[in-house]
Amino acid sequence: MGRTHTVEACTNTGVCNLIKTVTSVPFSRSFVWSSLGCTAMAFVTGALAFWTPVFLSRAQVVQKVRQPCNQEPCDTTDSYIFGAVTIVTGIVGVFIGTSIARRLRDSIPHADPLICAVGMLGSSPCFFLAIVLAHRSIPATYVRTLLFLKSQFEVLDF
Repeated sequence: MGRTHTVEACTNTGVCNLIKTVTSVPFSRSFVWSSLGCTAMAFVTGALAFWTPVFLSRAQVVQKVRQPCNQEPCDTTDSYIFGAVTIVTGIVGVFIGTSIARRLRDSIPHADPLICAVGMLGSSPCFFLAIVLAHRSIPATYVRTLLFLKSQFEVLDF
């Protein structure tokens, strides 16, 4: 972690600075952790985008609201609804996260990471309840998923 890299045969100052910068990036703890966090967030978002509409469709089959899909093409309404919910919560979450960060930055020095932590921890119970209650009420599941996604997008705005 605290290693410095030098390039012996560097004649051009701009190239030398670039090489030093590029070779020191893997040793920057904040960069590595931020990259890992963004990668994990991308995987979670991708998994949710794929599996949540499938899950909600199957929950509707369990509730006998819809017949199971035995042949293609299946009803894609859940995918469209989930996509619309994702877009709306993304926009709302970014605006809420930005406004909270602006208000708290002056009084709390590490407001941005705290907003991220509260958003992530606050969204977990919403997502858990969405999974557990999906067999009872699809609208309640959408509301809890909306709260989960809003918190996730607040996290992305640090």
